[in-house]
Amino acid sequence: MFLEILQTLIKVLLVFSILIIAFGLAFYILLSGGETHLSFKTIPMSLMRTFAMMLGEIDFLGTYVNSYYGESKRTLEFPFPTFLILAIFMVLMPILLMNLLIGLAVGDIESVRRN
Repeated sequence: MFLEILQTLIKVLLVFSILIIAFGLAFYILLSGGETHLSFKTIPMSLMRTFAMMLGEIDFLGTYVNSYYGESKRTLEFPFPTFLILAIFMVLMPILLMNLLIGLAVGDIESVRRN
């Protein structure tokens, strides 16, 4: 039972890895310029941070709001595209992907029960 669910989750994550890479590169392009966004300075760190954000660790206040309303200067170079990509990311990844994974796991459990 566990192995069937794990196989399904791995298949879905392989498909969604394209989205993780795309969002990671988008955040790298938008946020790598400032000194305050150390987690987006390199592509591997940006991908890891995007994966962590997918799990719910978005840190909206620390990463985005403080950069937009910074006391010394605005360190968010492209605020509109950044917030647009972030809004799309917040709807697609943590909400839709996690619900899809839960639904697939429940479906696998039901098929195992029937067999």
